[in-house]
Amino acid sequence: MKLRTVRDARDTVLGYAFDCPGCGRPHVFWTTGKLTWNYNGSADSPTFHPSLLNQAPDHVDPKQRRCHLTLTAGILRFGDDSSHDLAGQARELPDLPEPPTQSGMD
Repeated sequence: MKLRTVRDARDTVLGYAFDCPGCGRPHVFWTTGKLTWNYNGSADSPTFHPSLLNQAPDHVDPKQRRCHLTLTAGILRFGDDSSHDLAGQARELPDLPEPPTQSGMD
Protein backbone atom coordinates (compact mmCIF):
# COMPACT_ATOMS: atom_id res chain seq x y z
CA MET A 1 0.00 0.00 0.00
CA LYS A 2 1.39 3.38 -1.01
CA LEU A 3 -1.28 5.77 0.33
CA ARG A 4 -2.90 6.10 3.73
CA THR A 5 -6.45 7.44 3.73
CA VAL A 6 -6.96 10.49 5.96
CA ARG A 7 -10.48 10.57 7.45
CA ASP A 8 -12.40 12.79 9.82
CA ALA A 9 -14.40 11.68 12.88
CA ARG A 10 -17.39 10.89 10.63
CA ASP A 11 -15.21 8.60 8.48
CA THR A 12 -15.33 11.02 5.54
CA VAL A 13 -12.24 10.80 3.32
CA LEU A 14 -10.35 14.09 3.50
CA GLY A 15 -7.24 13.14 1.57
CA TYR A 16 -4.37 10.72 1.10
CA ALA A 17 -1.05 10.67 2.92
CA PHE A 18 2.24 9.19 1.76
CA ASP A 19 5.75 8.94 3.11
CA CYS A 20 8.06 11.32 1.29
CA PRO A 21 11.51 9.80 0.65
CA GLY A 22 12.95 13.29 0.14
CA CYS A 23 11.86 14.75 3.47
CA GLY A 24 11.52 11.57 5.44
CA ARG A 25 8.11 12.64 6.69
CA PRO A 26 4.50 12.29 5.54
CA HIS A 27 2.71 14.70 3.20
CA VAL A 28 -0.99 14.83 2.38
CA PHE A 29 -2.87 15.44 -0.85
CA TRP A 30 -6.22 16.83 0.34
CA THR A 31 -9.24 15.88 -1.77
CA THR A 32 -11.86 17.62 0.40
CA GLY A 33 -11.82 21.19 1.74
CA LYS A 34 -10.69 24.62 0.56
CA LEU A 35 -7.41 23.56 -1.04
CA THR A 36 -7.71 20.27 -2.93
CA TRP A 37 -5.96 18.12 -5.50
CA ASN A 38 -7.46 16.00 -8.25
CA TYR A 39 -6.86 12.28 -7.75
CA ASN A 40 -7.11 9.54 -10.37
CA GLY A 41 -8.35 7.01 -7.77
CA SER A 42 -5.57 4.48 -8.37
CA ALA A 43 -4.02 2.99 -5.23
CA ASP A 44 -1.30 1.23 -7.28
CA SER A 45 -0.35 4.06 -9.61
CA PRO A 46 -1.66 7.29 -8.06
CA THR A 47 -1.70 10.62 -9.84
CA PHE A 48 -2.51 13.92 -8.13
CA HIS A 49 -2.74 17.28 -9.80
CA PRO A 50 -1.47 20.01 -9.38
CA SER A 51 1.95 19.83 -7.74
CA LEU A 52 2.39 19.75 -3.96
CA LEU A 53 4.50 22.33 -2.15
CA ASN A 54 5.35 21.92 1.53
CA GLN A 55 7.29 24.73 3.14
CA ALA A 56 8.73 25.23 6.61
CA PRO A 57 11.15 28.13 6.05
CA ASP A 58 12.15 28.32 9.71
CA HIS A 59 12.77 24.59 10.15
CA VAL A 60 16.00 23.80 12.01
CA ASP A 61 17.03 21.24 9.38
CA PRO A 62 17.61 23.08 6.06
CA LYS A 63 16.67 19.90 4.14
CA GLN A 64 13.18 20.09 5.69
CA ARG A 65 12.46 23.66 4.58
CA ARG A 66 10.99 23.07 1.13
CA CYS A 67 9.62 20.06 -0.73
CA HIS A 68 8.02 20.61 -4.13
CA LEU A 69 6.85 17.56 -6.04
CA THR A 70 4.46 16.02 -8.52
CA LEU A 71 3.04 12.52 -8.26
CA THR A 72 2.14 11.02 -11.62
CA ALA A 73 1.45 7.32 -12.26
CA GLY A 74 3.13 6.41 -8.95
CA ILE A 75 6.31 8.37 -9.67
CA LEU A 76 7.40 11.26 -7.45
CA ARG A 77 9.25 13.99 -9.31
CA PHE A 78 10.97 16.46 -7.00
CA GLY A 79 11.36 20.03 -8.14
CA ASP A 80 14.80 21.59 -8.43
CA ASP A 81 13.56 24.07 -5.81
CA SER A 82 13.26 21.35 -3.13
CA SER A 83 15.78 21.74 -0.30
CA HIS A 84 16.50 18.03 0.25
CA ASP A 85 18.89 15.61 -1.46
CA LEU A 86 16.30 14.35 -3.99
CA ALA A 87 15.80 17.77 -5.61
CA GLY A 88 15.57 17.38 -9.38
CA GLN A 89 15.21 13.59 -9.15
CA ALA A 90 12.40 11.07 -9.61
CA ARG A 91 11.57 8.11 -7.39
CA GLU A 92 8.85 5.49 -7.28
CA LEU A 93 6.35 6.20 -4.51
CA PRO A 94 7.46 3.92 -1.67
CA ASP A 95 5.18 1.45 0.07
CA LEU A 96 3.98 2.48 3.50
CA PRO A 97 5.51 0.56 6.38
CA GLU A 98 3.47 -2.38 7.59
CA PRO A 99 1.59 -1.63 10.81
CA PRO A 100 2.95 -3.47 13.82
CA THR A 101 1.24 -6.76 14.53
CA GLN A 102 -0.07 -7.63 17.94
CA SER A 103 1.08 -10.96 19.24
CA GLY A 104 -1.25 -13.01 21.38
CA MET A 105 -0.34 -14.10 24.85
CA ASP A 106 0.06 -17.81 25.50
